[in-house]
Amino acid sequence: MSGSMDYSMRPIHAHILLVGWLSVFAFGIFYKVYKVRSKMLVAVQGWLAMLGAFGLTFGMWMYSMNPFQWDETLVMILFIVGGSLLLLAFLLFAIITFLIEKE
Repeated sequence: MSGSMDYSMRPIHAHILLVGWLSVFAFGIFYKVYKVRSKMLVAVQGWLAMLGAFGLTFGMWMYSMNPFQWDETLVMILFIVGGSLLLLAFLLFAIITFLIEKE
């Protein structure tokens, strides 16, 4: 972006870094340090986080660039569904933090 002086993808880049990398890093550190009672919830939370991160950033890219000239309503739905999945992943993670095994 800096080399071409085109900063139109800056918000998408920031969300990929924060949601796609930093959040997954924080989840991984938590799951490495603490033992969670329900492994199924951890798996569901992981899938929701990955699908949500991809859906949010893909939807954001489509919303701002729309290179395939898709219908605006479809693009908005992709954006909203991705963000909603990610929100569910964060809420599930908050619930999971209360389900750790005591040492």
